This record gives sequence, structure tokens and C-alpha cells, in this order.
Amino acid sequence: YGEAIPLYQKILNRVEVSSSLFQDATALLLESFLTEKKYKQAMSLVLAWQKREPESVAPLFYEAWLHENYTKDPKREMAAYRRVLVLEPANIKALSALAERYLERKETARAVEIFQQMELLAPGDPSLPLKIGLIYYDQKQYDQAIEKFQSVLKAHPEAELSRLEPGRPVPAPDVLFP
Repeated sequence: YGEAIPLYQKILNRVEVSSSLFQDATALLLESFLTEKKYKQAMSLVLAWQKREPESVAPLFYEAWLHENYTKDPKREMAAYRRVLVLEPANIKALSALAERYLERKETARAVEIFQQMELLAPGDPSLPLKIGLIYYDQKQYDQAIEKFQSVLKAHPEAELSRLEPGRPVPAPDVLFP
């Protein structure tokens, strides 16, 4: 990788390089930096990519990953996901990551709002009402949890809740069907 880095940097410094070639070269260079644990260089490259292509969400996802895994800064990670959503409000990957971070921070109301927004974007996905139901169940809001669980079973009668959310205990049948 060491010899490749200067070559990629030459490509990236050429203004006339197409967006597609620029993104490919940037991704390879980022892989090199990450493999060699050169996180500062990776972040600098991501920021330069954002400056060159402000309408692209790809560098924002890299930035979020670097904040999660390198800087350990959840606020900046979440800010990167929010910037993705400014560019692409229906980006399920960013919405999901943001909702999970809110759950980690115990901001369950905000997480539920995002999961509900995702339900509108992906109405056939049984994992979304299930996640909302599990949040309600964890908060001892059993009526709302039952409503969400029953909506999953009604829409997907063949679904097994334990298969949809691995590692989570399935509530007893009397909780689902009082």
C-alpha cells in the first residue's frame, strides 16, 4: 500500500479527474489509510472529498465510521448522519444508524420517531414495528408494545418474532394476545 498512496494522491490532485474515477481512487486510498491505521490521514481525505463533492453522501458515511471507530465521538458521528439526511432525507442506512445511536444514548423518544419515519419509507419491513414494540416493551409501555407486536403478526402471520430480532426474548403469548 505504501507505494500506491503517492500515486492515488496524484490522481486525486488532478482537477479534471471524473467524479467516478475520483470516488474509486478515494475509496482505495481510504482503504490504504485504514489498513495502515492512518486515521488522521483518512479523516483529512474524507474532509477533502466532502469539499470536492458536497452533494455526495459517501464521504459522510466514512466520516461517521471514523468518528465511531477512531475518534469515539458520537456527537460528530451523529452529525455526519444528519448531514446525509439533509442530502437524502429517505436514506434508510443513515436513519437506522441515527436511531440506533439515540437508543444507545437512552433517547428512546427520538429513536421511536426515526423508526416511525422509516416505517413510512419501508412499510413492508416487519423489523421496524418490531423494534418500536421492543422499545415500548423495555419501557413497560405494554399497550403500545402489544399494538406493534400484533401489527407485525397481522401483516406477517408467518413471522417468528425471535427470528426478526435475534438475541431478544420473545414476550409470552399472553402478553401478545391478552
